Amino acid sequence: MKVFKFLSIFFMICSLSAESFLIKKDLFVRGKNGYAAYRIPALVVTKKNSILAFCEARKLGKSDTGDIDMVMKRSVDGGKTWSRQQLIYEVGGDKPITIGNPVPIVDSDGTVHLLLTQDYGKFLYMKSMDDGLNWTVPVDFTSILDGFNYQRVLIASGPCHGIQMKNGRLVAPIWMSDRSREERYKGNVKSRIRAGVIYSDDLGKTWKAGGLVPADIDRLHEATVVELSNGELMINMRARTAGYRCVSFSKDGGLSWTKPYEDKQLPDPVCQGSLLKYSENEILFTNPAVHAPAHSKTGIVKNARRNLVLRMSKDDGKSWPFSTVINKSFSGYSDLAKLADGTILCIYECGEKIYREKITFVALDKARLK
Repeated sequence: MKVFKFLSIFFMICSLSAESFLIKKDLFVRGKNGYAAYRIPALVVTKKNSILAFCEARKLGKSDTGDIDMVMKRSVDGGKTWSRQQLIYEVGGDKPITIGNPVPIVDSDGTVHLLLTQDYGKFLYMKSMDDGLNWTVPVDFTSILDGFNYQRVLIASGPCHGIQMKNGRLVAPIWMSDRSREERYKGNVKSRIRAGVIYSDDLGKTWKAGGLVPADIDRLHEATVVELSNGELMINMRARTAGYRCVSFSKDGGLSWTKPYEDKQLPDPVCQGSLLKYSENEILFTNPAVHAPAHSKTGIVKNARRNLVLRMSKDDGKSWPFSTVINKSFSGYSDLAKLADGTILCIYECGEKIYREKITFVALDKARLK
């Protein structure tokens, strides 16, 4: 009896140490609620400490194009329970219209701003004034992208949350390509895809083009941005062939950017990632931490998206000495947020056989970062 009790305690301790999350919930599972797949998660915490989880709901399958809607779930108890799935925006019923790439931003007065793209050609803006319960009709702000002076054919927001700077400016990462989806990886042209930001200085009433990161590294896109303790912006980007995350800085609120460089501390299998400002000098980052330089026509290494790692920097992103593994198996896109009490929240794509099986939410304590 004593041996059985000892073994039970031992296995319980092993289980807790292996996956010591405060909460873990599968929020969006393929085949559920009338959708074949869910992808591209985004996460924010409102001023009332509600959690809003967004993603693309894909009617027919895994494809990035087709009949795709924007959906959301909401939690008011720190992630323990969640609302029913809410349809935020869709167009055309069963027509193959793509609504995607969510970029939510919570501002100081409690408004939740939401940026989206339609068919990778229109830039849309919505907002909620009641903690994510209701949303305004989308406004088309595509024309502001003319300010980039770039021959765009393909556009996308984010995907992941945007930020409000200390001076009140709203900043959202975007990327553009001068070719179609089918052509964007053809040819050795570093500027074929460009990353940058858009911004608003009037709490979302109007938006303007910021700057694009210099095209010194091959096809930078799918960026995430954070404000540093000195007021500068740091943008962290996916690159087609680097094998690492790439970084650039802005001293003028996103209007111009420094020459990008590869951060060799952050291996990357050519995938999206997420930054979050945790405190004045502390920054969090997640991505599938696998070094796998691209060698395929699509710029994606097959089966390399796994091992989702959460890292922490305590020196404004100069070094990343603290980390913990969130998901060892197949892992894809992710986003980060935090509750008022400092609890870290992460939403991410994952699965047993592929990374697109479901989107999972976890809450964890900062102490887990070693």
